[in-house]
Amino acid sequence: METQVIFRERQQLLSEDFINIQAYTQASLDAIVAAALVGRTVYDGFQAAKSGTSTVTIAAGRCFAGSGAVYARQADTTRDFIGQLPQNAKRKVAVVTYGVTEDTGVEQRKFRVNAVTNQVEADDVAMRRARSAQIAFLLGAESADPQLPAIDASQIHVATITLSQLGVEAVEMVAENALANLADIAAAVDDHKRLLAVFEGLFVTLRSDMSALAEKQRLLASSGDVQALQVDVARLRARAGISSSAVAVGANLFLDETGSDKTYAGYAASIFGGLRFPTAASSSAALQLFNPNDPAVRVDNGFCLPAYDVEARVTIDGYAGDLALANYQSQTVEMVQLTRTRERVVYGETSNVVVNLNDPSYDRLAKTYARDGETLQVDAEWYSGGGQAMIALRPKSTTITESEPYWDAVTTSSTVQGSTLGQSYLNAQAGYTLGVDVFFTDLAATGDVHAHLVECDVAGMPNMARGVAKVTKAAADLKRYPAATSFGVPPTVLSPGKRYAWVFVSQGAHRMAVADKNRYAAGQLFSSTDGAFFSAAGDKDLLMVVKFARFRASRVVVQLQPIQLAGGISDLDLLYEAVREAGTDLVLEIQPQGLSTWYQVGGDDTASGLASLPAALNARLTFVGSPDMMPGIKLSDSIVRAFRRSTALNHTSKVLARATTSTIKYTAYLRGFNAAAPANHTCVAKILIGGVTELHDLVTDEVVPAIGADPGGIKRTWTFNIASPTSSYRTQLLGTTADGRNTFTITEAIDQAL
Repeated sequence: METQVIFRERQQLLSEDFINIQAYTQASLDAIVAAALVGRTVYDGFQAAKSGTSTVTIAAGRCFAGSGAVYARQADTTRDFIGQLPQNAKRKVAVVTYGVTEDTGVEQRKFRVNAVTNQVEADDVAMRRARSAQIAFLLGAESADPQLPAIDASQIHVATITLSQLGVEAVEMVAENALANLADIAAAVDDHKRLLAVFEGLFVTLRSDMSALAEKQRLLASSGDVQALQVDVARLRARAGISSSAVAVGANLFLDETGSDKTYAGYAASIFGGLRFPTAASSSAALQLFNPNDPAVRVDNGFCLPAYDVEARVTIDGYAGDLALANYQSQTVEMVQLTRTRERVVYGETSNVVVNLNDPSYDRLAKTYARDGETLQVDAEWYSGGGQAMIALRPKSTTITESEPYWDAVTTSSTVQGSTLGQSYLNAQAGYTLGVDVFFTDLAATGDVHAHLVECDVAGMPNMARGVAKVTKAAADLKRYPAATSFGVPPTVLSPGKRYAWVFVSQGAHRMAVADKNRYAAGQLFSSTDGAFFSAAGDKDLLMVVKFARFRASRVVVQLQPIQLAGGISDLDLLYEAVREAGTDLVLEIQPQGLSTWYQVGGDDTASGLASLPAALNARLTFVGSPDMMPGIKLSDSIVRAFRRSTALNHTSKVLARATTSTIKYTAYLRGFNAAAPANHTCVAKILIGGVTELHDLVTDEVVPAIGADPGGIKRTWTFNIASPTSSYRTQLLGTTADGRNTFTITEAIDQAL
């Protein structure tokens, strides 16, 4: 009890002295309850149970206010809901308790009314002041999907009663508002301690185990590898279909524009995995947030992530001395910083590509397809005969290796001078690091400190050629131990099962705090001489805390600026830097303005979001992951290209040198060609000799059946009988479509001089 009433010999006593004894005691008990036991509004007892068809009984109990006040109810409470039963559906009733202070125990007591004559008068007065717990029943609205009524913040939700037309259907206690029993808590703590003792040895090796599992996962073969072997067998059986009488043969697989004469009059064509109809109109812009201040995400240097908090994931503590940076050789340190890998999403008419199996752009072993300097991942392949296959480009196509979040195709180099200390650690779980806290025990007046986060090589040494982040602190900004010096970096994704190192370089005579060897970090303290790293102290680690992002939600949706193209959009082509680790997904959706349906770009939607040729598309991004790992996208350098295709195709080849001939046979594979509806698709070939245009004398078609995602089509052959023999000529292909959204692709053309 913090306050007491003092009594002395022969001292006058007042009634308020006795009242204060109780008040001081009550205040102390309230403080103990609030600080040590509850700290929030909870209840104890009040067990609710169905006691009749339409009645519920609430047992005696207590409610505890956040202030520490305790209110008691000694008697059971029974309520009959016969008059509140729903007529057609159901109803929920919230049983709540709250505390009131009331005066009770009325008794007759005498009061002196005349001090001279000692005259007294009797009066009925309350002799006790009690804190009483009240029970109330709050009725919700009748509904097929009944909801609880609003509950005031001063009330404690004890139980939920569900009423039906027949009576009380269910009674459920609200366990989260119940007071936890200290004996139960103590028993749980003891059990937890025993469990920790049993598994401590396992926890020590858990990082190594996770590293091994992550590495094995990357080496697993997929069923697609087996399917690729089957396609290789089919390739050996493929027939070229070349005439035995041909004296010269040429082929154009339309892999690039080397066989095309783009300067020829009327040329209008596009080449990407085949000869396609040209673009009629297009627009390009960067992906942008609809609300630049959207609280659901954070944008750092143009890189967008769901909102997050900061948590410490790797901690090396326990001060055990320090090391002087200046003790080690001063040298020039160069770091090569990598960049995030890119993703390319192709959505619309150009999403599937027919390739020749000999196409060098198509790496069947790695399952990649090269285009415009980018390497796209291939989701599936269907053999379609004639030495060709249909491939489906993965919408989330990543550049280089999909399991690596960084690549060395674009790098940034930086060079600094100074002494070097580095601390490695095993990163067992994927996540975004936000920087590191280190501790300096002594600070020089000058000498900036450069911190580099780098990958380690297979020998566990820091690899300065594979840096992922860097930051510099001026000497004036360094703090002395026990205060931490924070080296913050933009969110930087680290892969699971890899070792990373923080490398510190400075010309200042600073001293860095160290700890005894930390077995949980699974790392080592390094110094460097002449560019080579070696162990600085085998029994020490740098005192440091590696910070990571802890995401507030596992699924976040954010609105983007609309995508627009006057006249309508039939195709989208997106390129952006992104991070998409295992267990996460980044989903781009579009919604034609004026419609209510959202379509996933590159998803499994059966109806294309571009089928109506919309002129404007609402867009949104959905980030899916976990509190530890979420996908990310760099908006500032992204490109989204919206376009639609023309309805006319005109392709002219360069001059082709062949053996002298008077008969030319020209064959083209027309994928997606609708020969049954000439009004929809047309395609003719011509031979150009000097200024003379030769028309075909004979045309034949061979149906190519649809296989998998390959739409099939026809193999069309034109035969030209030339009046004057020639040894050189051009080929020309002219095609039309009734709708730019319904085109065909020419995947190969073979000319034979017979």
